[in-house]
Amino acid sequence: MAGVKQKKRPNPEAAVNGRLPTVLKPSANGTAAAATSAPGGQKQAAVPATGARSRPAMRRLTRNRLTDQLRQAAARCESRPLAQLVRRLGGVLTGKPCDERRLRQSRVLLADCLDGALRADNQADRWPVCEAVAWGVAWLVRNKQADATAGGLLERLVQLADRAIGGGSVDRRLAAPFALTLAGLFADIEGCRAIDRVTRDELERDVAATVGEAGGLRCDASDDMLSAVCGWLRCCEAIAATGANPLPKSAVKAIDRAVAAAVRLLGRGGRPVMATTSGGRRNVEPLLRAASRGRRKLAATVAALTAGRNLSGDGRWNEKGLLPGSFHDQQAAVALLRSGWTRDAVRVLVTYQSDVPRLEIAVGSRLVVAGPWEQTVERDGSPLPLVGSWRSSRWEANDEAVYFEMVADLAEGLRLERAVLVLTEDNVVLLGDAVILPTAGYGDQPAELAHPLCLRSTLSLPPTIGIEACDETTEVFGCDLKPRFLALPIGLPEWRQRTDRGSLVAVDQRLTLNQMSPVSRLYAPLWLDLDARRLRRLRRQPEETQRTWRQLTVADTRERLTSDQAVGYRIQAGLDQWLVYRSLDEPRNRTLLGCNLSCEFFAGRFGTDGEAVRSMEVFDEHDAG
Repeated sequence: MAGVKQKKRPNPEAAVNGRLPTVLKPSANGTAAAATSAPGGQKQAAVPATGARSRPAMRRLTRNRLTDQLRQAAARCESRPLAQLVRRLGGVLTGKPCDERRLRQSRVLLADCLDGALRADNQADRWPVCEAVAWGVAWLVRNKQADATAGGLLERLVQLADRAIGGGSVDRRLAAPFALTLAGLFADIEGCRAIDRVTRDELERDVAATVGEAGGLRCDASDDMLSAVCGWLRCCEAIAATGANPLPKSAVKAIDRAVAAAVRLLGRGGRPVMATTSGGRRNVEPLLRAASRGRRKLAATVAALTAGRNLSGDGRWNEKGLLPGSFHDQQAAVALLRSGWTRDAVRVLVTYQSDVPRLEIAVGSRLVVAGPWEQTVERDGSPLPLVGSWRSSRWEANDEAVYFEMVADLAEGLRLERAVLVLTEDNVVLLGDAVILPTAGYGDQPAELAHPLCLRSTLSLPPTIGIEACDETTEVFGCDLKPRFLALPIGLPEWRQRTDRGSLVAVDQRLTLNQMSPVSRLYAPLWLDLDARRLRRLRRQPEETQRTWRQLTVADTRERLTSDQAVGYRIQAGLDQWLVYRSLDEPRNRTLLGCNLSCEFFAGRFGTDGEAVRSMEVFDEHDAG
């Protein structure tokens, strides 16, 4: 009809409002292959996948969206040459005029980017570049400039995604955002729909198997946790960018819980915690973006970390409006203890998913302890192995301290209890290992206790931390360019002349505490002072600022107890003094330096009046009632 513009018939083979010369279909072995046109010049339409999700209309691919996606892909590349190549590709694709010369240059750059991605030594650099190539091919298709070169590039991309999704778990996690981007951009191609189904299923299973009820992640190190969460968020961003269906609500809620937990892993300025100050926020940008769009406390916490201000931006933040710094996820076997949200806050991460727990201690954005937290218990020179897995037994948190304890059974009826205490106002961490006989009460002396015991606890140090031992005393400093921590083995004598009870030594980036007992019960504590100002004073003015500790007398009904029944210590650093108490047999009413205690564990600070003010008090689980 004259004057009326006839609408074009929709082409089921078209992708992103364009047309490809080939249709990709999965072959019999599951690998995507190219199918040529049917005889007679008619295209064979792609057959919809069985059970495919209903999919909303594809978001319009504009020049600004393409520029933004390529810029993000270049920012995720750690290799400078690859990042520069992607930026150059963006300049050519989005430049004007779109003549034949520019199109030829675009196709050459797309092929160069894909070849460079395949040659990349770092696997993490491969997939952002592949995403950029996928967006570039989609742009050519949208502008109806796709030819055999674009079809060949698309076929290679599909094959890469198919191999990566079918590979190991690490490859699947890294390649999942690229696979979802490719599947969203070319959803009309059956091979891409198959990749989309497999990738989504693997992603949902990965999230369900990794995230615990409280948001903890079943990963060994904080780097792995942040990498997993950022990878999932990149998948969500790829789905949103291509207009595909979102993930199920169960997976979205689990990722939201993981985001709230992962924010607590970040250090000063919202940066990931590292052994050095190199690196930045680039690797955790998906996490910061997702958290800033979260609920009010989560968004306020990110604002406080990154900008040091509240949500309105007109003043300093208030910790009452932020997330709690510490959390424990028993299902994921993860505990995180923070002293607060200040720039130099102490952060302790404990994962106990295997026989050898892992421990990370960080101050600000600097790691000072990272790696396996090994333990060895020997009785009469013979090792006592673990006969069960680690399990949590205590979790206490208040405004002044956070306490976490896990236990594991040893052979011959003994039990190993491993505790972590963080004094939030003092930036002090206390690591305490106790070997007890659970069946022995007050005054009991069974035959199982009549053997000498030796406990060895080992901390792993980053390569940047060096140990400086003192000449006359048993404490050591952990330093890089400045002192990072002071380790006091308060269960050992202060002077090195007495070596009959144990030692604190550092060999090959491992700090090992050895402590011995004449009977089969002991408490081996290690006091870590992480306060930067106090450490600076201790190093510069050792003659004016004392650091010392003493084992105290513990009495029960006016009788002095032995060190295998209960122990108490006084620790001093300058004008600051603390009190620590631990019962090893049965919590009873006992006296320590004028304090009456009936708990299993006590930690406090001496006030100006000379009395100990409670920071943390832990009662026996049977007496807590």
